[in-house]
Amino acid sequence: MKEKPEPDWAIRFQFFIHDNRLRQFLIDPYKVLRAIGVKPGQVVLDLGCGPGFFTIPAGEIVGREGRVYAIDIHPLALERVSEKAQKFGLKNIQPILARADQTSLPDQSIDLAFLFGMVHKLDDYFYEVMKELSRILKPSAILAIEKSPSVRKNQLLESLKKYGFELENSWKGILIFKKPA
Repeated sequence: MKEKPEPDWAIRFQFFIHDNRLRQFLIDPYKVLRAIGVKPGQVVLDLGCGPGFFTIPAGEIVGREGRVYAIDIHPLALERVSEKAQKFGLKNIQPILARADQTSLPDQSIDLAFLFGMVHKLDDYFYEVMKELSRILKPSAILAIEKSPSVRKNQLLESLKKYGFELENSWKGILIFKKPA
């Protein structure tokens, strides 16, 4: 298995990119999250959260009754997420240092999970990650995956079909799957 944290300099560069106001102007994380189905009261998983570009808006959308699990393998990313959550007064965000295929989350505990900007990094253990997501997602839960140029859509569809996920919709390069009830 290939996943290991990026060097500190690379994650700090991600901070620069993700925290840039220009990126926030070009990509409205609130609009993206609402488009994939994030709603108040949900339990949401940001898998491969990085510095929290989508994590913080997800925490605001799900509100006090909801929860956001922010999983990443880089401690600096999770430190940044924690700092931002504290800055915005969000107590519903739980950073977790873990691999994507070993989340330690309870079975059927997640209403919606999203993988943005990372599916291409799962080359060697994509199936293990999908198995883990299948385990932790509730029946009828949503799985949103940002398509990567290095991953063919048909290949992704076939792979997810093996785990029972059905393509429900797509929105601006994001494939939205539903786990059967």
